[in-house]
Amino acid sequence: MYLYRGMDINMYNELDGELTPRGIITTANLYPGEHLFPSENLFSGNHHLNAIDKHQNPYRFDEDDFKNNSAYLSTTPHLERAKYYATKGNTLPGYIFYINRSVLAKFNILEYSVSELATIITVPEDDEVLLLTNPVGASLLKEVIVKIERVEPFS
Repeated sequence: MYLYRGMDINMYNELDGELTPRGIITTANLYPGEHLFPSENLFSGNHHLNAIDKHQNPYRFDEDDFKNNSAYLSTTPHLERAKYYATKGNTLPGYIFYINRSVLAKFNILEYSVSELATIITVPEDDEVLLLTNPVGASLLKEVIVKIERVEPFS
């Protein structure tokens, strides 16, 4: 089974065709002023599940600019959703990375299903799966990328 990652042509060129996280932050705080309470998926203090929730939840306080410094790579099991992101909503050419999900564990790449872990799902049709590379912040290994396909905006 594959996971897919769409990347528009501008980002693809900026990152030299590498699938690289924006940063190295893997945990996030649950701040007292957020009006969120610890639950089975949120924890007081710094925790990776807080980071997964913060990646998805638009209501989370973002003092540390988490979204732009996250070590997590967003993927989807749906090719059409990856195409949507690759073409930046049908406005630009882009690329789709085909990721072999069955070999991720072999390379110590962790995966987290957002629908199972986040308190709010902003785009449920993505069925987003976050990947955490090893070492943290490294580009996704070529050994797990089956192919990279160029896609054009569709009509």
